[in-house]
Amino acid sequence: MTLNRPLANAICFIMLALLAFLPSPAFALVQYNEQLEVNFREQPHQLYLELNKTTGSPLVFNGRAEFEALAKDLSFEANQLHRSIEILARLNLESSVKSDTKFDDVSLLVTQLESIATTPLEESVVLMLKARLIAKEKHEFTQAVNLYNQALARISDEQDIAAILFKYTLHEHLSQLHYMLLQEVPALSHLNRYRAIAYQLRNDYFIAQSESALGLYYNKKKELAKSLQHYSEAFSIANRLDYPVIKASLQFQLARTYRDLEQWSDALKNAHAAVTSFQKLDQQPKVSEALTVIAMIYGAQEEWHKAIDYYFNAQQVNDKLGNSIGEALNFHNIGEAYKHLNNPVAAEKYMQLANDIFRQKKTLHYLVYNELLFAQWAVEQQEWQKAVHHGNEALIIAKNKQLIDEQIEALGYLAQAHGELNDFPETIKALKTLLALIEAKQPALQEDMASLSLTEQKLKFELNLLQLKNSQYIQQKQQNHLIIFALIAIITLLLPALYSLYRYNRNLRRKVKQQRQSLSLEPVTQLKGYQGLIKQLTQHHKGLDQHSQPQVQQTLVLARIDSLANCELLLGQSQANSMLHAHVDYFESQMATQVFVIHSGLLGFYFETNVNIADVAEKLKNCLTELHLNQRIYLGFNSASNFDNTVNLGHVNLPLHPNPDVQISPELEFETAQFALAAALSMEKKDSYLSLRALNFAPAAIFFKPLYLNLAQAMQRGMIRADSNYSINEIDWPTN
Repeated sequence: MTLNRPLANAICFIMLALLAFLPSPAFALVQYNEQLEVNFREQPHQLYLELNKTTGSPLVFNGRAEFEALAKDLSFEANQLHRSIEILARLNLESSVKSDTKFDDVSLLVTQLESIATTPLEESVVLMLKARLIAKEKHEFTQAVNLYNQALARISDEQDIAAILFKYTLHEHLSQLHYMLLQEVPALSHLNRYRAIAYQLRNDYFIAQSESALGLYYNKKKELAKSLQHYSEAFSIANRLDYPVIKASLQFQLARTYRDLEQWSDALKNAHAAVTSFQKLDQQPKVSEALTVIAMIYGAQEEWHKAIDYYFNAQQVNDKLGNSIGEALNFHNIGEAYKHLNNPVAAEKYMQLANDIFRQKKTLHYLVYNELLFAQWAVEQQEWQKAVHHGNEALIIAKNKQLIDEQIEALGYLAQAHGELNDFPETIKALKTLLALIEAKQPALQEDMASLSLTEQKLKFELNLLQLKNSQYIQQKQQNHLIIFALIAIITLLLPALYSLYRYNRNLRRKVKQQRQSLSLEPVTQLKGYQGLIKQLTQHHKGLDQHSQPQVQQTLVLARIDSLANCELLLGQSQANSMLHAHVDYFESQMATQVFVIHSGLLGFYFETNVNIADVAEKLKNCLTELHLNQRIYLGFNSASNFDNTVNLGHVNLPLHPNPDVQISPELEFETAQFALAAALSMEKKDSYLSLRALNFAPAAIFFKPLYLNLAQAMQRGMIRADSNYSINEIDWPTN
């Protein structure tokens, strides 16, 4: 069987179009890599378990060929398996991942990756993992930075998506390491590259992370305006995402920002919310950090006892995690709190615990501040030898780290301590060094003045530009005035036409209003008719919708009046119309109701209150008797024999159903009254009436189409109560 040429061409076109919309393997790999990075940050432990399961870790292979064969057996692409092993190694170095053999597993994975590394990217991955292992296991942060820089240099010329994504991770880690080493300039440089790559990748999650990292950097620098700018951008992006970890992290950062702004209630609210979120996510290191922030908030308000409680809570979390650096930081904070509470023994104890851990882990960037706190405590306690010892320790580290402000603080303590010990040569030496450092800061001040002068010149230049723009604005404004005058002239010319259109529109609206009003009238008699009654019932429904409390029940009655049946044939249309007008006016004045002419002999009565059917029947009979006796309109019925005063009534209260949430249309309410009237007429009795009322347990479905059938069945099942002036057993219930 062969296809004709046009059909074959059409099929080929459809197949090509479908292929165009299918994701390419390269695109799928990019998505896989990006999602791995997101899951790494959002669900590290779950990802760790999943990768262990899917890769069958630990893997055994020797060389590239065995690795590629193993990837094929596991239904992986080789680069996908390589990426999974890399992520698995990084996960083993995360504190949130729980494993007793973490560092051994990382060493094995790094060795395996190094054995198959052939491309610059794969070699860069190995260098990064080695650096991270050294930083985590041995806390040798400077050596880690060197390895990270080698990893970054190895892929500096690579421009494929995988390399760009890995650069994103490298810049993130480098910014954190430099900040830990108190190297703020390179930390900011890497943060800016980190952010630029996030925008290059166009991934909202990465963008929110990088903006949050910059917000944290400027928060620590006390540049709160810039911090809030980056945080607000991160918040707006994170709110569009469905990732709880980054939202919790931003909540935590918001607590720190409010703390620095001294908005204590907002700071505590967000910090407690962050603790709750991190506990739900089982991120215990973050729980510790959030508890520490709460403690700092209380400390800033000098509520030191509360601060100590939360520091100890954070300490317990770090102890369970085996996070010795976190423990040392908490000991430092607890020591500072006890110092403020004038408890020198407890303060010394916890500062010494912090010192021991910082020295053991060689974290000099933390140790310098603990030594300064120790020296300050010793000066306050007049422990001059201890002040000299800790002041010298802090000074050595500050010189090594080139921390000018910390050197000045340490020299101040040393000068005071040596002076109290009458060691005047050391006092003079400390003071000379102190003065030299203060003078060394003066050129920086002069540079600031030069910078201010340059800024002044820039401002003058910008002022000239603004003046030029202002003159251009004035010219533009004059042109705009000419345009406005032209528009005014055009509008003036158009006013007569606009006024004519307005008059035409007004007349049209009046005619439409008249037409709407006429729709409510019975066309022959021009009295309120069926449509008018439906409109009235609709307004009743709207009134119920606008009130939370149910209104008093209304009443709808349909009356079959024999004396008015066929009156247009017996009297002529004009005389019948006059008679009907008189009847309607009299009924409305005497019975406090609204009357609607459905057709000859059939009238609708709408009462704003709950009216009993017997009362309606009595009043209606009285009105008809009065009309007959007064001979007001019955010109063709002068003898009593010609006047039939029989009345049959169908009666319902509104709303029909006792449940206020049940909505029944006005048309069905009218038909229910029709059903009651039809039942009353079926008894063939003089002046019969019937009233229907749904019981509380009746389902709403009995008032829906087919209405007559549903109502008849409901009567048989006892769901509707019927009241009549005759026996109910005589009724022949109508059905359709």
